[in-house]
Amino acid sequence: MAGRALRAPHAAARPGFTTAALVTLALGIGANTAIFTIVDAVLLRPLPYADPDRLVTVGDRNPEGFSSNVGFATVLDWREGSRTIESFAMMRSWLPTLVTNGEAERLPAVRVSWNYFDMMGVRPALGRPFTIDDDRPDHWRVLLLSDALWRHRFGADPSVVGRIVVMNDREYRIVGVMPASFEPLDAQRYYNADAEIWAPIGYDLNGDSSCRGCRHLRGFGRLKRGVTVADATAEMNTILDQMRRDADLALALVLLAGAGLMLRTVVALTHADPGFHADRILSLQFSLVGRAYAEDPAVIVFQNRALEKLRAIPGVEGAALAGQIPFGGNADCWGFHVNGRMKPNPVDDPCVERYGISPDYLRVMGVPVLNGRAFTDADTAAGQAVIVISQSTAKTVWGDENPIGSQVRIGGHTRGPWRTIIGVVADVHHDDLTEPLAPAMYTPQTQITDSYLTAVVKATTRDAAVLAAPVRGVLRELDPTVPVYDVATLSSLIEKSGAQRLFVMRLLAGFAIVSVLLAAIGLYGVVSHGVAQRTREVGVRVALGAQRGDVLRLVLSSGLSLVALGVAGGLAAAFAATRFLGTLMFGVSPVDPPTFAAAAALLILIALLAHWVPIRRALRNEPASAMRAD
Repeated sequence: MAGRALRAPHAAARPGFTTAALVTLALGIGANTAIFTIVDAVLLRPLPYADPDRLVTVGDRNPEGFSSNVGFATVLDWREGSRTIESFAMMRSWLPTLVTNGEAERLPAVRVSWNYFDMMGVRPALGRPFTIDDDRPDHWRVLLLSDALWRHRFGADPSVVGRIVVMNDREYRIVGVMPASFEPLDAQRYYNADAEIWAPIGYDLNGDSSCRGCRHLRGFGRLKRGVTVADATAEMNTILDQMRRDADLALALVLLAGAGLMLRTVVALTHADPGFHADRILSLQFSLVGRAYAEDPAVIVFQNRALEKLRAIPGVEGAALAGQIPFGGNADCWGFHVNGRMKPNPVDDPCVERYGISPDYLRVMGVPVLNGRAFTDADTAAGQAVIVISQSTAKTVWGDENPIGSQVRIGGHTRGPWRTIIGVVADVHHDDLTEPLAPAMYTPQTQITDSYLTAVVKATTRDAAVLAAPVRGVLRELDPTVPVYDVATLSSLIEKSGAQRLFVMRLLAGFAIVSVLLAAIGLYGVVSHGVAQRTREVGVRVALGAQRGDVLRLVLSSGLSLVALGVAGGLAAAFAATRFLGTLMFGVSPVDPPTFAAAAALLILIALLAHWVPIRRALRNEPASAMRAD
C-alpha cells in the first residue's frame, strides 16, 4: 500500500455531483441573463425615441422634490420664455368608452398636446400625426390608435384611417395608427396602464381647465443641445418667479381697477339727484293704532296738532307728514285706473307708488311742482277728491297730453271716488339712486288717512339730528302711548342705500394696497438680484464709455419688460373680472377706459419707484470695483 498515489474519483463515478453542478451553473447563467435582459431593457437600453437623453419631465415640485402636475397656462409661459428647452408637450389621463360593432370597451387613453409625438421623434405607421389645428377646443375629437388596438378591434384594417367611431356618445375620427414598437412616454407610470388611444388636449386660455391653479397635466420637454438638466431647472425656476411677479402685478391691477370703478360709483352716487332735498331734514316714524285712533277723524286731529307743535320747535323751518317717504324702507303700490283710458282688463293698468302726504310735504322735501298746484289745507275729506301725480306717471299714461283735470280711481277699479288730477310734480327715487324712476302719485292725508306715519322736519341748521330729542318730546307730550322709532336724517338714509357699494370699494381698496405693496417688494427683489448679477457687465460697459443713460436703459429693460407683462395680463383679467361688479356700479362703465388707464399708470409709477434703489446703486458703482465683483 505504501507508495501508491491518491486519485480523485472520476466524474462519471459521481453523477449526483455532476448534476448538481450543471443545474447550479444553468440557474446562475439563466438568472443573470434574465436580470441583465431586464436591466438592459429598463435601465441601459436607450428609450425608443430620438435623442432620448434630451427628454425631461417638467412641472411644479411636489413635497418630495419631484416633478408633479402642471397647469396649461404655466406650460405656455415656459414655452414662450424658455431658452434652454426647445419644445414642450403635455399629457392628461382619459378613460373613454369605445363602441365598435355594438361592443363597448373602456380603454386606457391619454390626451396629449399636438406636438407630443413630434417632440419624441415618432410618427404614425399609418395616417398622420396631430396638427396644431387639431389641438383646439372645437377640433380635438380626432384619434391615433395603438397597434394592438388596431389589430384586435379593427382587424388590422389599413382603411381604418378616416373612419368615424363613437366614444362617450360623441363621434371621433381616426387619423392614424402608431407603430407596434412605440412605447408611450410615462403613461404606465402616471396612469397605471399603457395608452391604447390618443386624442389632442384641445385647450385654450379661455377654457375652465386652463387656469394656472388647474394642475392636472403632465409636462415634458426636450432640452436644447448642450443644455444640462441643472441649466433648465434654474431657468424654469426663474420663469416661475417671473410668473409670480406677473404675475402679483396683474392681481394688483385688477384690484386697483375694481377699487377705482367703485370709487367713481360712490362719487357718482353722492352727486346723483334723488329728486328732493335731503339736506337738513330729520325723519321720524310713529304709528297711530289702537282704540283711540280707530276712526280717521281722531288720526287727523292728532296729526294736525302734531304739525302745529313741530313747527313751533326752535330751529324748525318746516314740518310735514307722510304715509311713506323715499328711502324709508316702506312701499305702497296701488292700481291706477284712468277714467276713459282703462285697459280691457283693468288688472293690466299700471301700479303706481302712493304717498299720503300733508299739504306742506312737497315744499319741505323740495319736490318742485311742474304743472298745476300742490295740496292746500282746503283739500279736506269734505272737499273734492284730488290727486297729484309724478312726471313719469304723466308721461307713462298720457304721453305728451296734459293730465290736469283728468279723473282716476286708485286701488280697485270699481270702488272708491274718482279723483281729479290737480298737479304734476318732479320724479323722486324711492329705494335706490341707481334704479329707474318709478311712477308715483300723492294723495292728501286727510282724504286717505294712514295710521303709520313719518314726520319730516326741516332744520334751520345743517345738523338736523339735533332736532331728534325735541321732536320725540312733542309726540310723547301729545300721547305717551304713541310709539316713536327709526329716527334718522334723510341724508343718512340715502347713504345707507349705497353702503354695500361703499363696503366693496373699501374692501377692494384694502386688498389693492396690500397687493401693490407685495408687487413692489417682489419687483424690488427681482430687479436688485438682476442688477447684482450684472454688476461686472455694468462696470465693463462704463469702462468702455457707456453713459448713465445707457446704464439706466440696461437696468430698466429687464424690469419694465416684467411690468409690461404684468400690466397686460392685469388689464385682460380686469376687463373680465370687473364685469362681475356691474350690478354695483352706477354712473360708470365696468370697462371704463380712464379708470383702467389710471390703475395701469399708478402701477407703472410704483414699479418705477421699486426700480429706483437698484438703479441708483448701479449708477454709483465705480467701474474698477464693479469689474472686480464676483
